[in-house]
Amino acid sequence: MGSNDFVGNEHLTPRHPLAETPPCPSTGMSFALMECTLLFLGLGVEYVRLLLSVMSAPILFCVGRSFEPTVVLHPRSGIRQGDPLSPLLFDVITVLLIYDIKSLKIELVLLLYADDILFCVLGRGSKQDKDLRAALYRLGIFGYFSGLKVNASKTYAVVKVREGEASPSTLAGVVVKPHVKYLGSLLGNVSEEKAYAPAIAKMMARARAMAALPLGLMEKSFLFASWVAPVCYLTARAYRPTEHVCSQLDLVHRTALGLTNWNLTMPILLLPPSEGGLGQASLSAYAQWAHSHAFVTYVLRPGRFAEQHSGPFRRWAAAQGLLMEEEFLPYLQLGPVPLSRPSFLQGCLKAYSVTRRWGGGVPPPPEHR
Repeated sequence: MGSNDFVGNEHLTPRHPLAETPPCPSTGMSFALMECTLLFLGLGVEYVRLLLSVMSAPILFCVGRSFEPTVVLHPRSGIRQGDPLSPLLFDVITVLLIYDIKSLKIELVLLLYADDILFCVLGRGSKQDKDLRAALYRLGIFGYFSGLKVNASKTYAVVKVREGEASPSTLAGVVVKPHVKYLGSLLGNVSEEKAYAPAIAKMMARARAMAALPLGLMEKSFLFASWVAPVCYLTARAYRPTEHVCSQLDLVHRTALGLTNWNLTMPILLLPPSEGGLGQASLSAYAQWAHSHAFVTYVLRPGRFAEQHSGPFRRWAAAQGLLMEEEFLPYLQLGPVPLSRPSFLQGCLKAYSVTRRWGGGVPPPPEHR
């Protein structure tokens, strides 16, 4: 695992005629023209569809024999701060990176969020070392063209070892640590209590800020659900909330809502609105649900994309113009890699030569002009 630079850009699926398509606000380029440009670059239709419809949110890509986007997280703030490229050019290079990594035929999982990358390389021993070196080389090329260089001083690896085994000090030249921090969550060889500690501290700070606001119970409940509770979502999916963690989570909830009688008020809030409640479960119940949902998704039915995302993801996908019927699901999996295609380096250079005419962005390095 490691964390580095990556970003997604907000686009909508193009609708049809070129003349009727509004311009992209960040580049002045219509979405239809953007689609034509990406197709001209040699990307398949399924790649272009994925880019124009799903790159508006960070995505977890599983690269390997089972290659499918499986988790979508909604960004709550700007995700392009300091990016020197035009959004179009950055997205082209992003898709080329995904395109190229898939051609490596290695088992790799990437989570892309803002300027952070967390990726997991499966396997053990020399194979894992070789696959990680190949992935880091691709990320180096990506950073060379995108301007978001890999920061070696902030890149770490976590190695999962069997009980009694010693963890190596380095892997593919990357320093090995017992755990890494990603999006406020500790991931790696840590206990449940330690894994939840950063999220609980952040939620408690927000809970105290909430408690000081002159809001009613209903307003605080809505603010809690949208601002405080999501902080522990990633941690809860990775680590089961223990009894001690649950008591801490409920303390955060009680502090945020200012509940003096937790055992009496929380069951009332849990009731649906038709019965006088707010339909809000406790924070500990939310964490337990997130963990059990992850277990069902990734262990019991790992291949059932439609079933995994029958609720929130389907609604989000519909808003982006994605068709989630069974026959359209292959378009969400990026399809097969063409037998003949330019290298990643050549693709990035071609992206510069084409997109600079319409989308702006920085010029290519002097030695490649």
